[in-house]
Amino acid sequence: MKHKEESKEVLSAVSEELAMPRVARSVRIAELRLDSTRIAQRPSTTIAGTVDKIIPSRARNGPEKALIVLDGARKRYRKY
Repeated sequence: MKHKEESKEVLSAVSEELAMPRVARSVRIAELRLDSTRIAQRPSTTIAGTVDKIIPSRARNGPEKALIVLDGARKRYRKY
């Protein structure tokens, strides 16, 4: 008896899914972008830090890089 009930539930779930129209992946992505309740930006955090060392660029026109020490981070992540 229990097996028949479970199979009926599965059958109804599958038939509901098959009743929905098929949509291309690009359309699903476009719908997600248009959804105003969804947050499109990734979460970010600001952490205090100090510049430990300025690394000059190898190329003449390239930007310099900085080695930053994070003050409030765990020991594993202090040098970034």
